[in-house]
This record gives sequence, structure tokens and C-alpha cells, in this order.
Amino acid sequence: MRKISEYQKEKKRKKDRETLQRKRDAARGPEETAKLKAEKELQQMKSERRQRPEVMWARLIEESGKEFENYVSKPAKNYNFKPIGKSF
Repeated sequence: MRKISEYQKEKKRKKDRETLQRKRDAARGPEETAKLKAEKELQQMKSERRQRPEVMWARLIEESGKEFENYVSKPAKNYNFKPIGKSF
């Protein structure tokens, strides 16, 4: 029973937060709301880049003028590499 009541309380808190957010958005005005949404999206993109480094690397390579495919397709020159298992 206790877990169910905690779940219901959490659900009510979430609903209250959403209504408060809607009230704030209505009181704020369309310009400020749009600005805050843009900032939120930017923060989300930054956190996504932190989570997925390949996105960041692809963007850096594109910005520097190199082609991503050429950069990735070059074989690594590691002469000390010894394959595990089968010998080639």
C-alpha cells in the first residue's frame, strides 16, 4: 500500500509542476517563452553531445573542412598491434 501512495504523490507533484509551468509560460509572454525554449534546446544539444562523442567529432571535422569519410577510412598505423585469437 505504501508504494502505491508514494506513486500517487509523485504523480500529483508532477502534475502540479506542469500546471505551474503552464501558468508561468502564460504570464511570461511569447517572446520570453520562445527564448527559454531555445535555451533549453541548446542545453539539450550540449548534453547530447557529451553523451555521444561521435556527434561532436563529426561536427568538428566538418567545421575544419575535412571530409568525415576520408578521416575515418584511413587505417591506423599501429605496428605493435597483435590480433588476439586467430593469426592472420
